[in-house]
Amino acid sequence: MAALVCQSSGALSLVIEENEEKIHKIGNFLRHTGIRCVKETVDGEFDAALNACPDPAAFGLCTVKLARGGRFVFFSGLKKNQEIDTNLINLMHYKEIEIHGAYGLTRADMAAGLDIIAKHATALDRLIEGIEPIFRAPELMPAILAGSALKYILDVHGRPERKALINTSPTHQTLQKKRTCQNENLSSPDEIRTYADAGKTDP
Repeated sequence: MAALVCQSSGALSLVIEENEEKIHKIGNFLRHTGIRCVKETVDGEFDAALNACPDPAAFGLCTVKLARGGRFVFFSGLKKNQEIDTNLINLMHYKEIEIHGAYGLTRADMAAGLDIIAKHATALDRLIEGIEPIFRAPELMPAILAGSALKYILDVHGRPERKALINTSPTHQTLQKKRTCQNENLSSPDEIRTYADAGKTDP
């Protein structure tokens, strides 16, 4: 999503993502937007870099890849109590890198975010894994916190049918189909939750 925001502002975006499964999942989004995504790159001298994960390695990569006078947007906080090579800090000094903390939770930020979502709804729809009833939130959270899931919408009124526009593996597709068929014979949220908990393999 950050890459799309940068692209809409006129930047040439490049996403570096090490997780092969996640790259596969966002394939439709990448093709729709034309954003490049690679596992690694030898390119350097970037004008700006944004760390979108808490891994200190990503923090270091941003520092190394920036050009002199480049802008480092410190977006994602890092894992607590981790060590960072002081040579990276020295690079910030020698390269005269600008560091900008970004949090984005003000009322103005929220309003700007809604505008971006409305403007790029077709593209962002390709990052949604599904619309789920709110009682499934605890089941979904482990995958979200682990970084293996993309986006979910929680619906407080039930579970509308929707076809995900992300790339999914055959195993995931089979599981979703099996659950849909099973849910037709269930009568309460508790029964559906019991069935879903038995799978232990989703989302």
